[in-house]
Amino acid sequence: MAATYPASLKGFTTKADFVDTVLAVTVNDLQNEVAALEANIGTYISVGSGWVGSFDQVTTNWNSLKDRIANIEYGLGSVHGDYVSISGGSTIQPSGTSTVNLTLKAASSQTADIAQFQTSSGTVTSKVDSSGNLYTSGQQVVPIVYSTSQPSNVPAGTVWVDSSSNIAILTAQSGVPSGGLKNQVLVKNSNTDYDTVWGDATTLSPFLLGGM
Repeated sequence: MAATYPASLKGFTTKADFVDTVLAVTVNDLQNEVAALEANIGTYISVGSGWVGSFDQVTTNWNSLKDRIANIEYGLGSVHGDYVSISGGSTIQPSGTSTVNLTLKAASSQTADIAQFQTSSGTVTSKVDSSGNLYTSGQQVVPIVYSTSQPSNVPAGTVWVDSSSNIAILTAQSGVPSGGLKNQVLVKNSNTDYDTVWGDATTLSPFLLGGM
């Protein structure tokens, strides 16, 4: 008879010495089931492929369990190479020029930060909050883009590093204070960095005006 395995499991009855008659078919059934097991498991089942091979995502009916295990091994090898290592040193390279290297997507109604940079002691130094806002040194980074919507008292080139900061302070630190009138020039008010003021050109020395 043909083996029952692997389509189903073969049932056997226990034999007792000097009670049951053991016929050739009894032994043959056992041989058929053992042969079916060997064929389905395959040879050298304890020998690996050395993680060498291509992962097959199409085949569903394998010739042996060994072949199926080998393909799982190939898949694990491929997937492992695509993951970021928890010990660091990973490089994320896109598959094409139009592919984003890494996407961190927030969950629906997420409240926790999307990303954080921490010191070795776990102190957050920079982060991206759940809304995508960027913070560093405890302050939100909010750039002002030079456009028609930019406030008139913020000169071009100013970088706004804190949405709650005073514009006058920020613009003064950029080296260009707000204000100024037509024909006025920018001069140092003291030796202190960024301490500059707008001055009337007519009150400056002839040398500064280009004369003698």
